[in-house]
Amino acid sequence: MNGMHSRKMLLLAGVLVGTLLLFRCRYSFILTVGDSMRPTISNGTMLLLDRSAYRCHPPQRGDIVVADYFGERITKRVVGLPEEKVAVEEGRVMINGAPLEEDHAVTAGTLTIEPGRLQSGRYALLGDNRNYATGETIHAVVTRDQILGRVVGSCGGQPGR
Repeated sequence: MNGMHSRKMLLLAGVLVGTLLLFRCRYSFILTVGDSMRPTISNGTMLLLDRSAYRCHPPQRGDIVVADYFGERITKRVVGLPEEKVAVEEGRVMINGAPLEEDHAVTAGTLTIEPGRLQSGRYALLGDNRNYATGETIHAVVTRDQILGRVVGSCGGQPGR
Protein backbone atom coordinates (compact mmCIF):
# COMPACT_ATOMS: atom_id res chain seq x y z
CA MET A 1 0.00 0.00 0.00
CA ASN A 2 2.89 2.38 0.77
CA GLY A 3 4.32 1.93 -2.78
CA MET A 4 0.90 2.69 -4.29
CA HIS A 5 0.65 5.87 -2.19
CA SER A 6 4.12 6.98 -3.32
CA ARG A 7 3.22 6.49 -7.01
CA LYS A 8 0.01 8.49 -6.58
CA MET A 9 1.94 11.31 -4.89
CA LEU A 10 4.54 11.32 -7.70
CA LEU A 11 1.80 11.37 -10.31
CA LEU A 12 0.02 14.21 -8.53
CA ALA A 13 3.30 16.16 -8.25
CA GLY A 14 3.98 15.60 -11.97
CA VAL A 15 0.50 16.80 -12.93
CA LEU A 16 0.89 19.88 -10.71
CA VAL A 17 4.31 20.76 -12.16
CA GLY A 18 3.02 20.20 -15.71
CA THR A 19 0.01 22.42 -15.09
CA LEU A 20 2.20 25.18 -13.64
CA LEU A 21 4.56 24.99 -16.63
CA LEU A 22 1.65 25.21 -19.09
CA PHE A 23 0.22 28.17 -17.15
CA ARG A 24 3.62 29.88 -17.18
CA CYS A 25 3.98 29.36 -20.94
CA ARG A 26 0.65 31.00 -21.72
CA TYR A 27 0.12 33.57 -18.94
CA SER A 28 2.15 36.15 -17.09
CA PHE A 29 1.50 38.75 -14.43
CA ILE A 30 2.02 42.44 -15.12
CA LEU A 31 1.85 45.31 -12.62
CA THR A 32 0.06 48.44 -13.88
CA VAL A 33 2.02 51.67 -13.54
CA GLY A 34 0.16 54.95 -13.93
CA ASP A 35 -3.42 56.13 -14.16
CA SER A 36 -4.01 56.12 -17.93
CA MET A 37 -6.55 53.26 -17.66
CA ARG A 38 -8.61 54.77 -14.82
CA PRO A 39 -11.39 54.16 -13.94
CA THR A 40 -11.12 50.61 -15.33
CA ILE A 41 -7.66 49.79 -13.95
CA SER A 42 -5.86 51.70 -11.20
CA ASN A 43 -2.16 52.26 -10.62
CA GLY A 44 -0.65 49.23 -8.88
CA THR A 45 -3.21 46.70 -10.14
CA MET A 46 -1.81 43.23 -10.86
CA LEU A 47 -2.99 42.02 -14.29
CA LEU A 48 -3.14 38.50 -15.72
CA LEU A 49 -1.94 38.61 -19.32
CA ASP A 50 -2.83 35.91 -21.87
CA ARG A 51 0.20 35.88 -24.17
CA SER A 52 -1.47 33.43 -26.58
CA ALA A 53 -4.74 35.35 -26.97
CA TYR A 54 -3.96 36.48 -30.52
CA ARG A 55 -2.35 33.34 -31.84
CA CYS A 56 -5.47 32.43 -33.87
CA HIS A 57 -7.29 35.76 -34.26
CA PRO A 58 -6.38 39.46 -34.32
CA PRO A 59 -6.94 41.94 -31.49
CA GLN A 60 -10.50 43.25 -31.26
CA ARG A 61 -11.71 46.76 -30.53
CA GLY A 62 -12.29 47.11 -26.79
CA ASP A 63 -9.65 44.55 -25.76
CA ILE A 64 -7.30 45.68 -23.00
CA VAL A 65 -3.76 44.80 -24.03
CA VAL A 66 -0.19 45.16 -22.88
CA ALA A 67 2.15 46.34 -25.61
CA ASP A 68 5.84 47.06 -26.02
CA TYR A 69 6.02 50.72 -27.02
CA PHE A 70 9.54 52.08 -27.49
CA GLY A 71 10.89 49.66 -24.88
CA GLU A 72 8.19 50.42 -22.32
CA ARG A 73 5.31 48.11 -21.42
CA ILE A 74 2.05 49.99 -21.67
CA THR A 75 -1.49 48.90 -20.76
CA LYS A 76 -4.12 50.37 -23.09
CA ARG A 77 -7.38 49.58 -24.84
CA VAL A 78 -7.60 48.80 -28.57
CA VAL A 79 -9.68 51.61 -30.09
CA GLY A 80 -8.66 51.61 -33.76
CA LEU A 81 -8.27 48.72 -36.17
CA PRO A 82 -6.12 48.46 -39.32
CA GLU A 83 -7.03 50.86 -42.14
CA GLU A 84 -9.52 52.88 -40.06
CA LYS A 85 -9.37 56.66 -39.71
CA VAL A 86 -9.02 57.39 -35.97
CA ALA A 87 -9.27 60.67 -34.06
CA VAL A 88 -10.04 61.82 -30.52
CA GLU A 89 -12.20 64.91 -30.06
CA GLU A 90 -12.34 66.20 -26.48
CA GLY A 91 -11.96 62.69 -25.07
CA ARG A 92 -14.35 61.01 -27.50
CA VAL A 93 -12.92 58.45 -29.96
CA MET A 94 -13.98 58.92 -33.57
CA ILE A 95 -13.73 56.07 -36.08
CA ASN A 96 -14.06 57.02 -39.77
CA GLY A 97 -15.73 60.27 -38.66
CA ALA A 98 -18.36 58.66 -36.39
CA PRO A 99 -18.26 58.57 -32.57
CA LEU A 100 -17.22 55.20 -31.13
CA GLU A 101 -19.82 53.72 -28.78
CA GLU A 102 -17.76 52.53 -25.82
CA ASP A 103 -19.34 50.02 -23.42
CA HIS A 104 -16.96 50.69 -20.54
CA ALA A 105 -16.36 53.56 -18.13
CA VAL A 106 -14.19 56.39 -19.40
CA THR A 107 -12.82 59.37 -17.49
CA ALA A 108 -13.96 62.27 -19.66
CA GLY A 109 -11.54 65.00 -20.55
CA THR A 110 -10.27 67.35 -23.20
CA LEU A 111 -7.82 65.01 -24.95
CA THR A 112 -7.79 65.79 -28.67
CA ILE A 113 -5.80 63.88 -31.29
CA GLU A 114 -5.90 64.84 -34.96
CA PRO A 115 -7.33 62.25 -37.37
CA GLY A 116 -5.03 59.75 -39.01
CA ARG A 117 -5.52 56.58 -41.05
CA LEU A 118 -4.00 53.40 -39.62
CA GLN A 119 -1.86 51.37 -41.97
CA SER A 120 -2.54 47.70 -42.59
CA GLY A 121 -1.52 45.66 -39.55
CA ARG A 122 -1.55 48.65 -37.17
CA TYR A 123 -3.74 49.18 -34.09
CA ALA A 124 -4.52 52.38 -32.20
CA LEU A 125 -4.30 52.07 -28.41
CA LEU A 126 -5.66 54.56 -25.90
CA GLY A 127 -6.22 54.64 -22.15
CA ASP A 128 -9.67 55.01 -20.59
CA ASN A 129 -8.53 58.17 -18.76
CA ARG A 130 -9.03 60.94 -21.32
CA ASN A 131 -8.38 63.70 -18.78
CA TYR A 132 -4.82 64.34 -19.98
CA ALA A 133 -3.41 67.03 -22.20
CA THR A 134 -2.40 65.71 -25.63
CA GLY A 135 1.33 65.98 -24.88
CA GLU A 136 1.03 64.17 -21.53
CA THR A 137 -0.51 60.88 -22.67
CA ILE A 138 0.60 57.92 -24.72
CA HIS A 139 -1.77 57.20 -27.58
CA ALA A 140 0.15 54.45 -29.29
CA VAL A 141 -0.08 53.02 -32.79
CA VAL A 142 1.42 49.54 -32.70
CA THR A 143 1.83 46.45 -34.85
CA ARG A 144 0.42 43.06 -33.86
CA ASP A 145 3.97 41.98 -32.93
CA GLN A 146 4.23 44.79 -30.37
CA ILE A 147 1.11 43.56 -28.56
CA LEU A 148 2.35 41.18 -25.86
CA GLY A 149 -1.10 39.83 -24.95
CA ARG A 150 -4.65 40.48 -23.79
CA VAL A 151 -5.53 41.26 -20.17
CA VAL A 152 -7.87 38.51 -18.92
CA GLY A 153 -7.94 39.16 -15.18
CA SER A 154 -6.81 41.41 -12.39
CA CYS A 155 -6.38 41.85 -8.65
CA GLY A 156 -7.44 45.28 -7.49
CA GLY A 157 -9.31 46.44 -10.61
CA GLN A 158 -11.87 45.20 -13.07
CA PRO A 159 -10.51 45.01 -16.62
CA GLY A 160 -12.96 45.08 -19.50
CA ARG A 161 -13.26 42.34 -22.08
